[in-house]
Amino acid sequence: MDIPITLQANETIDYKFLPYDKFCDFIQSKAFAGSLRERFPAYQNALETYVKQVLKDATCKK
Repeated sequence: MDIPITLQANETIDYKFLPYDKFCDFIQSKAFAGSLRERFPAYQNALETYVKQVLKDATCKK
């Protein structure tokens, strides 16, 4: 499956798709921007609620 990705010039150097647990590990690592890493815990519950709501009706498409 090809998903078109557009990187923002001077803002984004790469992308990767991660399972949520690996995303949490990554965003809390030193490889992630410090200012965002520090703010993540304050928004983590809201993000998890949103993801669960969006995915509740998800189905696998062939």
